[in-house]
Amino acid sequence: MWGWEEEVGAPHETLEAWRAYDVRTSVERLVPWPVHFCNDATAAGGAELAFGSGARYANFLYVFIATLIGGGVVLNGSLYPGRTGYAGAFGSILVPDLSGGRAPQSLIRYASLYLLENMMRSEGKDPSILWRSSDDWSEVGSTLDGWIERATDSLSVAIVFGYFGDRFRGDCDRRRFPEFSTFRHR
Repeated sequence: MWGWEEEVGAPHETLEAWRAYDVRTSVERLVPWPVHFCNDATAAGGAELAFGSGARYANFLYVFIATLIGGGVVLNGSLYPGRTGYAGAFGSILVPDLSGGRAPQSLIRYASLYLLENMMRSEGKDPSILWRSSDDWSEVGSTLDGWIERATDSLSVAIVFGYFGDRFRGDCDRRRFPEFSTFRHR
């Protein structure tokens, strides 16, 4: 979160206050049960494993699209948070610049809801519908269609490059995708 201050649009002071806030200790004071802490995307991946159809698969990546994009990683039937708890934090994976520029951009710039909010604002629409009604965004219309197209295109590229890695890049990026000559994960 701290590296995406501009994208999130939150005041610097607010983000800094959250960085220092100990959520786990605060919740432990309120309830008599053990409290476990992990980021939202990792928690969503764990919930899919425990309560969704994820139990049918030994390995999967749960894609979590919210204000930012991330995911939960399941390996060998267990949630894998990684050393720092952010194993599924793939928002910084570089994908081609969909606006036609030469420099690759972070996936987070194409497949996050903050972008849809900004698109709606630039068209004079109120983005609060996204947070008031999670099951009916029909009034968002063509703005939503454009965002979905950008998000799925960029997410598809990120998944292909994540899965095939160097083999795919070695075969393709110099000839068909020159913008990937600098592909890396931040």
